Amino acid sequence: MLKKMWQKTYGAVCNINCFNNNKIKVCSFTGFKINNYLITDATIYTLQNVSEIELRFVSLDGYSTVVSKQISFKEFESRILDGTKDRKSGYAIINIDFSEFSDIPSLNLCSNNKKIEIGTPIFILGYQIDQSNLSIHAGYISSYYLNDNGNKYIQFDASIKPGYSGGPLINAENGDVIGIIGYRLVRSIMAYNSIKDIADSNIRMLEEAIDNLVIKNIDPIQVLIAQENQIKMLAKELYKTSYRSVGFAIEICKVMSEFELHQAELSAKYK
Repeated sequence: MLKKMWQKTYGAVCNINCFNNNKIKVCSFTGFKINNYLITDATIYTLQNVSEIELRFVSLDGYSTVVSKQISFKEFESRILDGTKDRKSGYAIINIDFSEFSDIPSLNLCSNNKKIEIGTPIFILGYQIDQSNLSIHAGYISSYYLNDNGNKYIQFDASIKPGYSGGPLINAENGDVIGIIGYRLVRSIMAYNSIKDIADSNIRMLEEAIDNLVIKNIDPIQVLIAQENQIKMLAKELYKTSYRSVGFAIEICKVMSEFELHQAELSAKYK
């Protein structure tokens, strides 16, 4: 069954890569295509020092590129649906009405407003942050969860890693999208960025004190700077390799309401 579901859904899942001014990839996450729109997680609101976005889709083997397009981050932001420009919403909808993507298939959104029962088999699709291949993982719905912002999430058991944020949570019984992976993965990104910002702040402070203190031909400030850089590297590696067996996804019904409300508006804007 999973093999057939892979064949049905892989083509619509997007690898979203983010580059800085030096063309270095600083992060990546996942999205999926619905008609001429890309649905993903609110991760895009945590991006810093990003100048360019690459949108990439792969073939049946999970890694060969079928089509990709690079656009400026400014244009990417301008294409975000106005109604979803809120971190608390948990998701974002982006217009990707590019000719390059005209042959890319779409996923089906769950049209049944009835809550999917606990125990329902599911699978997820996502791109790990430091890899370019698309992966599939099977699991099941284990519970439902309400966060502090009032957003209702589906709790599921399946293997997830950083980079999967924005990927689809799919009902394995029919192939319909029932949720968008996120929430806890976004918190991991925020925690990593917080550690990095603290280390950068410490380094700037130490650099101002360079040459002011030398002990037996050793500059302790340089030693401390090296230690702060090591902390940054360690935090990055821990984030990249972190693993979770329990994930959270926002219910697709909330996204559908927003999508239907603004679809006509976006179509008129970009036609």
